[in-house]
Amino acid sequence: MAKGKIGIGVDIGSSLIKIVEFEGLPKSPILTNYEVKKLASEAIVDGEIMDRGLVINTMKEMINDMKLKNKKVVISIYGKSVIVKRIQMEKMKRSEIAESIKWEAEQQIPFDVNSIELDYAVVNPDRPDGKMDVLLVAAKKDAILQKIDLLHEVGLDVKKMDISSFATNNIYEFNADQPKGQFISLVSVGFEDTSISFIDDGVFMFTRGNPTASKKFVYELQKRFGITEDDAIDIILGKSKDKYNNDEINAALYDFVDSISISIERNLTYLTRDKEHIDKIVLSGGGALIPGFSELLAKHFGTKVEIIDPFAKVSIGEGIKANDIKSIAPIIAEACGLALRAE
Repeated sequence: MAKGKIGIGVDIGSSLIKIVEFEGLPKSPILTNYEVKKLASEAIVDGEIMDRGLVINTMKEMINDMKLKNKKVVISIYGKSVIVKRIQMEKMKRSEIAESIKWEAEQQIPFDVNSIELDYAVVNPDRPDGKMDVLLVAAKKDAILQKIDLLHEVGLDVKKMDISSFATNNIYEFNADQPKGQFISLVSVGFEDTSISFIDDGVFMFTRGNPTASKKFVYELQKRFGITEDDAIDIILGKSKDKYNNDEINAALYDFVDSISISIERNLTYLTRDKEHIDKIVLSGGGALIPGFSELLAKHFGTKVEIIDPFAKVSIGEGIKANDIKSIAPIIAEACGLALRAE
C-alpha cells in the first residue's frame, strides 16, 4: 500500500467530468483510482452549470463507481467568472504587496472588488525599469460558492480550489525536466475553451482563456457534411473517417489549427518581454488527441510540439491498465494537477 497523503482532483469540464485519486503525496504520487464520464451537450457552458441535476447525478455515479472513501477534494474554476491578469507594480517588499493589491484590483479588474476573491503571485520581481510583474487572480465569490455547494450536494468537501491553467502547469512542472532559459507555451484545448499559458525560464508568466476550442472543429465538420455532433466527434476519433471526403476533413483541420495558432500569437503580445520564438508547445485537454493537430501546429510555429504526460514521474497503481490511462492522459492532466495540490 502506498504511503503518504491522499489527493483527489475533480475537473468539471464542459463535456467531461474527470476525477483522479493519488496516494503517496507529496513526493511519490501513485494513481490509484480514476473515472471519466461524458456530459450531455450544453449541461455546462463557459464554466457555468446549466443542468445542475444532470451534473450532480453524474458525479454521484462516478463517486459510487470509484468507491471513494476520502471525500476531501481539490477542484478548479474557469470561465467568465475568473480573470487572471498580468500587471506591473512599483517594486516593494512582499509584506507591502498585500496592502496594495486590492487597490490594484479596483483599477485592473472589471468586477466589484467586494464580490471577488483575490490572489496574486510575483512572477518577475526584477524588471529593468525598477518595477515588478505580478499575476493578479480574481474569481467571483458567487461562482466559487456555486462550485462548493455543488460538491457538497454530491457528498464531497472542497479542500482547495485552483485555476484550471495553474493546475495543468502544476502537473507539467512536476513531471517535466525544464532546461534553463526555455520559453514554453502550455495550450490546453478543451471542448469550449482553450487556455493558453506561457512559462519563461521555469516561471509561470501568463494565462488567458480563448473561445476557439475543439467545438469549433466539430461544428465545422457538422457544417461541411450536414451531420450530428456525435458523428463529427466520431470523425475526429477516426471511427468513421472513411465515410467522408478526406480533403474536406483536412481543410477543416487546417482552419482549426490556424485559429488556435492565431490565438497563441495574440496572447504573446500580452507579455512584457519580447519573444520571437517559442521553444516548445505542450498540449493538453481532449483537443490534444485530434489526429494531425500537433504535427500541423509544430509546422506552423517551426518548433517542438508535445502532448503532456502527467505520468512521466507519477506511478500507475495496480489494477489500472497503463495503456488505457495513457490514451486519455491529456484529458485528465488538469485533474492530476489538482490532486497534487492536496498535499
